[in-house]
Amino acid sequence: MAKIQLDDLSLSARDLLPAMLDAVAGDKDPPAAAAIAQLRGWNLAMSRDQPAPLIFAAWLAFLHRAIFAGRLGPLYPDFAWHEAEDLSRALLGAPPPLAGWCDDPRTPAVEDCPARIRAAFAETLAELQQAYGADVAGWRWGMAHQAAS
Repeated sequence: MAKIQLDDLSLSARDLLPAMLDAVAGDKDPPAAAAIAQLRGWNLAMSRDQPAPLIFAAWLAFLHRAIFAGRLGPLYPDFAWHEAEDLSRALLGAPPPLAGWCDDPRTPAVEDCPARIRAAFAETLAELQQAYGADVAGWRWGMAHQAAS
């Protein structure tokens, strides 16, 4: 049981991060490049003293909202579990009903998954910079993810 409780490997990151990073690979903006470098060097452990888990968790939340809130509308808060499995199906070529969910029905344009991933990444960086400052290397998962006793 202790081994299970100490397992901090992010299966969500293992499954989703490669596609997410592919979408933002060309971003040369200094904070984005720093965040991408942190994520590329990450061992996928949700370690409290690392910036990558914080970046990934925030990005996952923004991406989930970006893809599903437009379709679910006011029902989204009731279903906002940030399920990586739903994102995997939407982003990695799922069969219906999630195929095509990257398009935002609220806009006349037809968005694709890489565009939605990039937009969520930009939101993530803006939010994290506002909360934790400009130095990406100084961000820590433990700053945002704290257990209350």
